[in-house]
Amino acid sequence: MNKKQRIILSVAVTLILFVIAYSCSTSIKKSYGYTYPDGYVFDSWGTNWEARETTYVNVEFYELQYNWYVWILFIIVSGGFNYKLFSDKKQRKKKN
Repeated sequence: MNKKQRIILSVAVTLILFVIAYSCSTSIKKSYGYTYPDGYVFDSWGTNWEARETTYVNVEFYELQYNWYVWILFIIVSGGFNYKLFSDKKQRKKKN
């Protein structure tokens, strides 16, 4: 594989991995309120218990406090792939 093919493959794989990581990071849900098993939720003021369900909202991709592990995994996988792709594959011959 020549240098141009490696660069094209590197960009294509990185973009595909980015799309996968983006969709995973936006599918994470965060909850508002703390729910006990009996269905009561402690409100945000810390004064009342309400009998309601916990509200779940999708997070945005830039809210790293909720989805940081997705982006760390993306960097590791993408970097590892590119490192292996561009590593020198020539083997040294042993001298006898």
